[in-house]
Amino acid sequence: MPENATPTESQVVIPEVLPMEGESTFAKKAKGVAQVAAGSALTAAGIPMLVLPGPGVAAIVGGAALVSKGNRNYTGRAATPLEERLDEAASKAAGLAADAAKQTAGKAGEKAKDAALKTGAIAREAAEMAATSAPEVAKGFTQGATTAAHVVSGAAKSVACEAKPLFTSLKRATGAVLSSAKQAARGAAKSSK
Repeated sequence: MPENATPTESQVVIPEVLPMEGESTFAKKAKGVAQVAAGSALTAAGIPMLVLPGPGVAAIVGGAALVSKGNRNYTGRAATPLEERLDEAASKAAGLAADAAKQTAGKAGEKAKDAALKTGAIAREAAEMAATSAPEVAKGFTQGATTAAHVVSGAAKSVACEAKPLFTSLKRATGAVLSSAKQAARGAAKSSK
């Protein structure tokens, strides 16, 4: 107690920052930097969660505790009483966040189950409609194929009917050309003698 302080006055006690036993190694410093970065990101993510759905307070407290641990790992010092209390609060906040995550996952699972059931019902209806309309589609396809076959058959008959007189004329013309060629060959043979 200071010399001029009376026993009724309150005193502010500032904890001393004590170094941890052993020297800080590069691995501890790297771990500390990573913890500070992750804690800062977690704290920043918790701020919008204060007004949006999510465990905002837990994220902020957890992020602050992670920043504090990272700072201690980087500097190699022991935790102060305030930091120990912050670590305890962070542990409790992590438990609350885990519970909130379980509840959210449970609700999401229920909604996914409902969506799957609805999707299954829609798929079943679509399959039934396809099975019902398949015979009609097949019947229409068969009728179309039959009609096309009749049209092609009629066209082939028509072409054959038109081709027959042409073939007969071609046969006569070929015969006449051959006959004329034979006569010309005979006449040429007689004149050359």
